[in-house]
Amino acid sequence: MNNKYLLAISGNDIFSGGGLSADLATFSANHFHGFVAVTCLTAVSENGFEIFETGPKVFSLQLKSLGEVPFVGIKIGLLPSADSIKEVRDFLNNQVSIPCVLDPVLVCKEKHDHAVSLCDHCDT
Repeated sequence: MNNKYLLAISGNDIFSGGGLSADLATFSANHFHGFVAVTCLTAVSENGFEIFETGPKVFSLQLKSLGEVPFVGIKIGLLPSADSIKEVRDFLNNQVSIPCVLDPVLVCKEKHDHAVSLCDHCDT
């Protein structure tokens, strides 16, 4: 069986210029079937750029649901908290020998001075 399954673990960019939308478009353009685990949703309001982290139970269940898919690669983007980082670490520990790309999101590209990570003291 020649599977061409890739997993994107990241946030949703409401402008569709990055995040999961861009990952899925890239996967599709290269003839891969994309799966997603959503770490957070974003919004721009009168308060500026806002991040709404996916609840830990939902995020954990997403990864558990994808645990048996025979991925040929995993792309990791925005991980908004220490808890999400730990959850991904645990998921990856069960995904032996699958190439991973870590593409961390550190600032909102629409507002370069706005940090997106909520974890000021990640020690994982």
